[in-house]
Amino acid sequence: MTGQTFVEYVNLCRIRKGEEMIMNSSLPITQIAHRVGFNNINYSTFAAQISKQTLDVAG
Repeated sequence: MTGQTFVEYVNLCRIRKGEEMIMNSSLPITQIAHRVGFNNINYSTFAAQISKQTLDVAG
């Protein structure tokens, strides 16, 4: 068990894939967010999710 809900786990997978795509592609952030399943959010929300997940893992 990961200690996470299903939704938290899925979001973490999406964030990790998004981080990978940011590092390895020239796609706009909004397009990356859409491709990893964050379809109805803006850049600042996606960026906040990445920051939160990164800090949670590091902390």
